[in-house]
Amino acid sequence: MDIDMDMDIIKEEPPPSITFTTAWYDLGAKFAKEQYYVWAENLLQNVRKFNLIVYVEDMENAVLIARMSQMNPRIYIIIHPFNDLPLCGQYEKQFIENHTRNVELKGRVSWRLVLLWCSKQYLVELTETRIKEGDTQYPSFATDYYGWMDIGYFRNRPGKMGELGPAGIQEYPNLDKLRNLSKNKIHYALVNPSIMTTLSKYALNRGDNNLPIIPIPANQISIAGGFFILGGGGVAKVWREQFETHIAKYFAGNATIKDDQYVIIDLILMNPKVFELWMEAPRHNIDSWFLFQRLLA
Repeated sequence: MDIDMDMDIIKEEPPPSITFTTAWYDLGAKFAKEQYYVWAENLLQNVRKFNLIVYVEDMENAVLIARMSQMNPRIYIIIHPFNDLPLCGQYEKQFIENHTRNVELKGRVSWRLVLLWCSKQYLVELTETRIKEGDTQYPSFATDYYGWMDIGYFRNRPGKMGELGPAGIQEYPNLDKLRNLSKNKIHYALVNPSIMTTLSKYALNRGDNNLPIIPIPANQISIAGGFFILGGGGVAKVWREQFETHIAKYFAGNATIKDDQYVIIDLILMNPKVFELWMEAPRHNIDSWFLFQRLLA
């Protein structure tokens, strides 16, 4: 009996691809610069299975990142001056004024750093756009997913379980696990699941400006803003537009923005179906701020 060999061929789905974005700006931070050198090198020297775009402010920092990454071919370093960030051009005065009211952070970080945190969505969108436009400074092909990771996300701290070291980062992410992430959702880590019931009351009572009538507590801890993933095809553009539109409402209402995570949780409370919030059971020496190290390993 003749067998139609074409019918017997099973086409294997190609592995998914992802491009992450991060940034290195010398704006002051919560930890010493020397500590960030250690964390950044742990990432930059071990990127193997994804593309990484690193935005820096100037040539001096571009040279620094090139040295730290040891010219890793999967890493692309892009100079993007701080003053050219759209939020700086549009809302510099508002970020400065906001910082005078930002009781939680004004003594710890600069308003510039808060503005950079609030530019993550823009930088991820910029990455996807420039790749699709064929910008030769960027990877030559669009990927299935895009995401943000803080440059210090892989800390490999002694005594902390589930934090990837060099060998683990070189195998990151597990592409089968990445494939299971919905391309239609925005994926974040929920580090404090028990707070969501409490926060939901703020979502229900909103004024004409669509902000909570009673402000969300500035010291609430819920979403880890240092890592997120979304699908290609323009999701990044929509996320950036929604995020910046909500920031504009906060500034127009003279309401204080603690940081990017503060705005993110408000948008999640308003539109929960847009997001996939990942969580893990509390365990000794496990830091859920870095949940995606384990989720995609």
